[in-house]
Amino acid sequence: MIFKFLKLIFSLLLIAFIAILISETKGNTKIDWLGWGVEIETSYLILVLAFFSLILIFLDRLWLMIMNIPRAAISRRDRKNRQKVEQNLVKAYLLASHGEHKQAAVEARIINKNILDKKLGDILLKHAEAIDEIQNENDKKNSDKYLLSLANEKNTSFIGYLGLMKKEKDLDKIYEYANEAFKIDPSSEQVLKTFFLSSIRLKNFKKAIELSENTILKNSFPESQINIILSELNFLEGLNTLSKDIKVAEKFFTKSLEFNPGHFQACLNLIKIIKGFSVRSKSMNLLKKTFLSCPNYDVLIEMVNRSGSSNSGEKVSFAKKIIKNNSLSYHNKIFAKVLIAKFSVSQEIWGEAKNILETIKESEMPKEGFGILAEISSSKNNANDVKIYLKHAANSEVGFGYLCNSCGYDNGINDIICPSCNDIGTISWGNNYNYKQLSTSIGVKKIV
Repeated sequence: MIFKFLKLIFSLLLIAFIAILISETKGNTKIDWLGWGVEIETSYLILVLAFFSLILIFLDRLWLMIMNIPRAAISRRDRKNRQKVEQNLVKAYLLASHGEHKQAAVEARIINKNILDKKLGDILLKHAEAIDEIQNENDKKNSDKYLLSLANEKNTSFIGYLGLMKKEKDLDKIYEYANEAFKIDPSSEQVLKTFFLSSIRLKNFKKAIELSENTILKNSFPESQINIILSELNFLEGLNTLSKDIKVAEKFFTKSLEFNPGHFQACLNLIKIIKGFSVRSKSMNLLKKTFLSCPNYDVLIEMVNRSGSSNSGEKVSFAKKIIKNNSLSYHNKIFAKVLIAKFSVSQEIWGEAKNILETIKESEMPKEGFGILAEISSSKNNANDVKIYLKHAANSEVGFGYLCNSCGYDNGINDIICPSCNDIGTISWGNNYNYKQLSTSIGVKKIV
């Protein structure tokens, strides 16, 4: 306001200065109008015009200043009103977050009275009034109706679908609402994760794989966990497409092994369908890589059968070479020894089987190893040793199989979802050596 006033004074002074300069110029001006004639010195005429111009400008500015007085008052009132609304909004939010839903509704009514956009105010009020219903599920029908009304409004549709998604129990509905919310805001981690997990639980593996390309989603899981999930998803989708398109299935199985080289089911399915001149060498390489990552008896048998070994001795010798591979981890080497001992027993090469198992510490011997030792003792009619080994097998807490890295549950079969803790991507083939230490070391993250 002060700046505008100074600008006006400066303009008036400038005009006065120009008028004075012109007034010093000599000459007359004659005006004829409707038979009347007036002759006046030009300098005086300019001064008169300048004077009236200044008066008009001054009066105009004065009028504007007078007219702006109520506008300024209104502006100050609106500013205070906005501050009050902001304060009430913060208060309502804090109250709601602490479970004081009724008090939050009171604050919402105050906001509704002071807000200019009554439509927005009504939405806010309805939301506050519905909070208690939504939280306590006392009136599901009314809360659903309210959230659907939000979903149908352009500006609040995301909030509406988000609310419906979070409170819904039916899996198909959760998927539907998450899908709609994702269309509106594909960057929401909460929506992405819900959409992804509901896709998996509904066995829509293709959609889950599609969503897995999202960087935000990938970063929401530990790398070890997301790799297990993606490996299993590609394997399952490979199974779904196997009867429809072998080439597509091959791509899914290959992708599964890229995420988890130890997924032996993907490996065993892949070697059955691959074609070409280098099938044998390619298959052997795939089997070897899988076995080194995850020792498995079926994979071992496939390797032995493709090795070209002609008799039991050659087959066992071939199998024993695998133990010497430096790529085997400490515990995987123990698994491999047990499996090779098992294979040796199947070939009735008992002595070699026992020699292999005797290289394993008793404290680290899996229950399967004790079982094989009992079988070897039985072949020699050594009932006492059989009894001892069976007792060890029964008491042993060491084993390997499909284990949940989140809760330790031994599932018995591979599954993307743990039936015990309901976590996703935590089941993998491995051992239960010191489970608590294992789960901590790989950084398993619980999924809600």
